[in-house]
Formats: sequence, structure tokens, C-alpha cells
Amino acid sequence: MRQHTLISVMTARMRETAESLARGSTPDPRRLDRALGVYRRFHREVHHADEARLARSLARTKAPEVRALLAECAREHPSAEAFEKDVRAAAKGDLAPRGPAALRLSELFRREADRVEQHHEREDDVYRSLARYLSPAVRRRLLGEIRRFDGPRIAAEIDLIAWASQVHPSAD
Repeated sequence: MRQHTLISVMTARMRETAESLARGSTPDPRRLDRALGVYRRFHREVHHADEARLARSLARTKAPEVRALLAECAREHPSAEAFEKDVRAAAKGDLAPRGPAALRLSELFRREADRVEQHHEREDDVYRSLARYLSPAVRRRLLGEIRRFDGPRIAAEIDLIAWASQVHPSAD
């Protein structure tokens, strides 16, 4: 659940980036790289990796809501990669304020924030009741697996919080 709280922080920052670009801030390739780096490290490399561990632990669960969520996660993960690719492609355009590339980048960040939040709201509904689907022993094993990766997770969280702390519009 902590990761979902931080994902809310991440999506809020993505929306701030989108609004800044839509208002006419000049897109800065270094800031876009940082945003994508934070997104990749926290969302894909930490959260998606933990989701994969959870999916393996839930593989035998027959509950329809769990089966549906696992299938959705499998379909959703490639969308995260596509977002990064689309941002990199858009950033190769003319980065004039309020130009086509800036407006495209704004749209991409806003749309991805919406997609991520909607998906994680559905996850929350299932994750709140994991005790029904996983035995205490499986939950302990899963937590142990996740804790072995505390270093990269903590580093990704710090990057995310540092990025999110740039709340002034001039930060973008």
C-alpha cells in the first residue's frame, strides 16, 4: 500500500508536468529524462517487479477478482514501456513553448497519470483483501522477497520524492 501512496505522488507530479507544458513552459530535455528515469525506476523496476512477485504467489488463486486483476496487470505493463517510448519520440520534436511537441508531451503525461491511477485503484480493491487469498506463511515469504530489494526500492523512492518536491511551476 505504501507503493500505491507513492504512485499517487508520482501521478500528481506527472499532472503538474503536463499542466506546466500546457501553460507554455519550455520543455527541458534534462527534466524530461529525469521524469522518465523516476517513472522507470519506481513504477516499472520496483512496483512492477513487486507485482510480478505477488502474481506468482497468487497464481493458484481461483477468485475471479484476483484472476481479472492479474490479467489486467499483464496487459497493463507494456503500456508503461510505450509511454516512455512515446515521450522520448515527442521530445525529439521542436520543443517550443506550447508547440506541437510540448502539447503532445503534456497529453502523454496527463494520459499516463490517469491510466496509472485508474489501474491502481482497481489493484487497491483486491490488495486490501490479500489475507483472504494468501496464507500467513506465503505473505511472510513474499515480504522477505520484497525486502531483499530494499536498496533499489529505497533509492527509487528517494528519487521520486526529490522529483515530486519540485512543485514550483518553474521546476519544469
